[in-house]
Amino acid sequence: MPNRSTVHQLTRIVEYISRGYHLCYSVIAVFFDIEKAYDTVWHKGLLAKLINLKIPSDFISIISSFVSLRIFKFIVRTPFSSVKHIWQVFLKVLSYLQHFIIYCTSDIPRHDFSQLAMYADDTVIYCRKWNMLSTHRVIPQRLHSIDKWTKLWKIKINSTKTSAIVFTKSRAALPSFLFLRNVQIHYVLKTKYLGILLHWRLNWKEHILKNKYAALTRLKQIMLLLLSTVLSLRCNLSLYKLYIRSQMIYAASAWGFTPNTTSHHLQMVHNKAFRIIGGYDFFTKQIQMHDDLEIPTVSEYIRVITKNFYIQTRENENVLISNIGKYNVAMYNKHKTAKHILLNLW
Repeated sequence: MPNRSTVHQLTRIVEYISRGYHLCYSVIAVFFDIEKAYDTVWHKGLLAKLINLKIPSDFISIISSFVSLRIFKFIVRTPFSSVKHIWQVFLKVLSYLQHFIIYCTSDIPRHDFSQLAMYADDTVIYCRKWNMLSTHRVIPQRLHSIDKWTKLWKIKINSTKTSAIVFTKSRAALPSFLFLRNVQIHYVLKTKYLGILLHWRLNWKEHILKNKYAALTRLKQIMLLLLSTVLSLRCNLSLYKLYIRSQMIYAASAWGFTPNTTSHHLQMVHNKAFRIIGGYDFFTKQIQMHDDLEIPTVSEYIRVITKNFYIQTRENENVLISNIGKYNVAMYNKHKTAKHILLNLW
């Protein structure tokens, strides 16, 4: 969708947690694992929902024709294939269309004392309060309402892979167990959500190390191409930016406030790539390579894209996105938030 991405969702969640840290709040988050996304959605209910939302009739007719259990067979130099259902194939494609998924989930239950974050089929509910027990009273109610809603729409949730995390700075004992469809939800110390690794203390070292090793793997894949004379220096730099740097700093506006003692791992990959592209020896200083190639360091680049990110969110039509970063960062001195990177505190 235009002007909306996973980065907005991730930054919104990280800001919520880090601001809770400053207020000495505990945050409980439940990450759902949805099986087969929306392939098994209730077809008649979906059509009724689209009609109530006043979706154009032509679009509804197209969907209706494909969910009517129509079948097809094909032949390629052999006898006819087995019978295939068109609606299964069509809904598999539609599951990747974010607009369609918004229609499917427009009536998902919401709660005044908890937050809901959805991006396609990646769903998480989270709540923060000063008392962990108070937080824990809200989550089971929310789980019950979401469980009831998913059963109504025939959306399968894998209860065994659904996990919960308690984001806290204290050493308090874990709250009592959570259950979904009579299956216990396990508390974990970290989980992967929308491509980043969330740690219960918002410690980004493990996530950055994962990005480092992934970037080194990509660098090895194109090593021979960078060392050859086939491409010009400009093309090699563009290849590095698109294939390696973009993967390293994905969603940096959410985790870029991490200190230099952690982020220097990404700078090491940055330097190694520049020595290969520019033909610099081991004794060439980092500042000289960046000046010659006219490319900023990792920390400088993250600061630039974070600044542009917060400027763009102010003009977004979505209220949840436009509210990202609407706080005085100087007041949050107990724990860094995503916006601290703009204060040059490193």
